[in-house]
Amino acid sequence: MKTNLIRLAENLKEKLFGFGIKFNNYDYTSIPKELLLEEEPEEMLPYHHKNSAKDKKKTVICNYEEDNETYGRLNRLDKISDSCSEFMGIVGFDLSPCIYWDINSQAFNILLSQMITIYVAIKGNIKILPNYRIGALETIKSLRSYPEGSNFCVGSYGCSRKVTDFSVSQFNAKVIYTRPKKLYFYGKILPPYKKFLDEINLPYRRYDTYRETYFKTKGDKQTK
Repeated sequence: MKTNLIRLAENLKEKLFGFGIKFNNYDYTSIPKELLLEEEPEEMLPYHHKNSAKDKKKTVICNYEEDNETYGRLNRLDKISDSCSEFMGIVGFDLSPCIYWDINSQAFNILLSQMITIYVAIKGNIKILPNYRIGALETIKSLRSYPEGSNFCVGSYGCSRKVTDFSVSQFNAKVIYTRPKKLYFYGKILPPYKKFLDEINLPYRRYDTYRETYFKTKGDKQTK
């Protein structure tokens, strides 16, 4: 069943007000520090493969998957909250705010992603690892939803796998804009990103994607 995104956003906004969540001057959410994950996870898995976790209490669930997978879950958020409640936390939802879209459409997807994330986290009583994903540079103000010095997660799927002047300058701008405490990468770290982070001595950690882990395990079994 296709989800009406406008109606979902309206319902979530009402529920978040009931939880005491406020919205900032940039028309995005204002996420309290107590909802954010401070501890470092040992494993990161996409929702579809969450049952592969070695230790749920040390694992965060991400949504760096195909858009149709993510959109297909939007009509069962309570079920997602329940199924994630045993885990350490969740990475912010990632409803792709494609940079060639109208800027208002990009902003809407980012806001809706934030509201879904907060709702699932509060209902599941788990913490949030903020998603570093934005759309065009005009949407960078969405990162003001999080306190300065927050940890962030960077996904390596989609456009972020391509080294372009835009992607590099945008990444650097986000780091300068947010001054994160630490960055967590799900998948490969682009060389220019790594170079910049090393230059400014910003800590980071990389996690294998589920696909990488699967083929590593398969290869290890074949060599035995």
